[in-house]
Amino acid sequence: KRRGVRRLQLLKIWCHFFLDESMLWHGFDLNKKLIGHGGSNTKKIFEATDAKIRLRGQGSGHVEAGRGEAPVHLMLAVTAEIGQEESFLVAVQMAAELLQQVTGKYREFCKKAAWPSPTKPLFWIGEVSEKASACMGADHPMIMLGRVPVTVQLETPKARGRASR
Repeated sequence: KRRGVRRLQLLKIWCHFFLDESMLWHGFDLNKKLIGHGGSNTKKIFEATDAKIRLRGQGSGHVEAGRGEAPVHLMLAVTAEIGQEESFLVAVQMAAELLQQVTGKYREFCKKAAWPSPTKPLFWIGEVSEKASACMGADHPMIMLGRVPVTVQLETPKARGRASR
């Protein structure tokens, strides 16, 4: 099985946006907001870039090979073929913009419910393939949120710690 994972790393370029699990709060419908009605949000990114966009991990509802949800952090995964680096970067940008919109809606949801507004980022780049790291800029990957360039810190969920609502 490990051999298959290594093969994927050689054939694909990928980025995992990790999501704060507090957005799974009942009533917010994070998965529906990310995927969109009939898959419209993820389909839009795919049709523009040919990159696959998948919501996976704990809380995603995505069943992997009949085994249930993957035992990994909740994430939005962006995957493209090697040689499609420019399209991949566009897909990462589009995914970041989608996440920015959804996290804004979550902050509004918290405000309406009279809950404290989250103080930590609600999404971050958690893992990237070697190829993705190279084309994004390994030390300080940049993405555009609207017209604002944002430096993204690469972190694992364990290093970041649990965010509170």
